Amino acid sequence: MIYPNELLPRPAWKYIDCDISNYYLIRRTNSTDQSTYWDKETESLKTDAVCSPREQIQDLSCNLLGIYQYQHILLQITEAGRGKDFENYCDPHFNATAPVYEEDFLLNQNRGFWMIAIAKIQNMEVTYTRNNNLDDIFTAVGYVKHTPTKSNFWHFSLRWRVGDNEVEDLESKEKAKVSRAISNTARVTVAHFAQKEKPPLINIPDECYIA
Repeated sequence: MIYPNELLPRPAWKYIDCDISNYYLIRRTNSTDQSTYWDKETESLKTDAVCSPREQIQDLSCNLLGIYQYQHILLQITEAGRGKDFENYCDPHFNATAPVYEEDFLLNQNRGFWMIAIAKIQNMEVTYTRNNNLDDIFTAVGYVKHTPTKSNFWHFSLRWRVGDNEVEDLESKEKAKVSRAISNTARVTVAHFAQKEKPPLINIPDECYIA
């Protein structure tokens, strides 16, 4: 099997710079069995399917649906592929080398997925306190950021700002504190807006990512 060339960064590509609020993100699950990640009673995504409580939500990995299609969620970079930095962030114009099947990537048929409309989570707000002090309330604002990797130009992240500070860029101890503080509410909010129904695939215009 040949790795999909349409997923790889290219020298002539740039960070996506157009309005993507009408598009959708897709995130994988660890099972194709919907009962493991979808709550039938509430008709919503289970919060653990957003990310587990042990994972930090300050950099939630997703993909922009369109050129990145549903079947691409099965692509799994192997340990050897990770050792070659295929999952590392890179510039969008990185001159990528395709991962090699069975050496650098596999098809994981056990993966499922859920989707979320970018408009639902762009600039959503989560309030939290520090040290359980109700007089010390802060607001974290979510935003969707284009974060290409060496094997996936269409990789995006849900990240957070507190005031003028990017949570992902904070000193490690402070980042961990903020991530723990917002984790539960943020996961519940994302789960509320997530969907299992497939939206139509719409490619963004070429001028949005071709320099």
